Amino acid sequence: MKTLPKRRNSRTLPYILPERKIAVFFSPKSAGTSVRAFLFELENGFPLRSYTVQGIRHDVTMLANRLMVNTKFRLVNHADLVDFERIALVRDPVRRVLSAYSNRVLYYRELSEEVAGQALQANGLEPDPDFDLFMANIAGYIRCSASIGRHLSLQERFIGKSKDYFARVFRVEDMTSFETHMNERFGTTCSVPRLQEGGPKLDFWSFSAETRRRVIDFVRSSVVFDWFPQYKEDYAEFLTTA
Repeated sequence: MKTLPKRRNSRTLPYILPERKIAVFFSPKSAGTSVRAFLFELENGFPLRSYTVQGIRHDVTMLANRLMVNTKFRLVNHADLVDFERIALVRDPVRRVLSAYSNRVLYYRELSEEVAGQALQANGLEPDPDFDLFMANIAGYIRCSASIGRHLSLQERFIGKSKDYFARVFRVEDMTSFETHMNERFGTTCSVPRLQEGGPKLDFWSFSAETRRRVIDFVRSSVVFDWFPQYKEDYAEFLTTA
């Protein structure tokens, strides 16, 4: 009988597909909800979907996120993955910050008075900040919400700092390449669904130069800029100055 690698917790990063010996790493706000649902379909042969039990609706987005949680890269049992095709998904660091704010602050209102009022008061911060105010006090707002902090942690917290660790690294902005590769490995024709889209799409260039610089300063040290230098191109005027 085939022996599969032991896992400390089957619901933690990475998403392991043992029959094909594939391990997929990704960070929060890097299309993780959609990727979870896609990998579920590859593994099971049918799509993850919403369902209702006794009148209670179980939404596909919630179900996908319950499949596994993002874990710090340093906590992964890497010895079990030596023979695996290790794959990472990364996202433009700037767009990732915008997405995190839009989804967690505007849509889920995790910095509202109702959700984080006591912590906000303790840190002298306004609830429901606009993006300018959020970036001006980002360290404080992260202290007020563990969820905000997790979603804004640099991607290397979840995928490590070495691109060489992975057999392949795909960009979220080119999800078709990831989709094609995985379908080839499984002999399927599945598609990555569009999930977790709550919140408006924000345009980096619509904000003041001061706010844009604060965003860049926040993500400046991300290794993802080195992994994919094309990410630097749109923000060159900010990244070239300290």
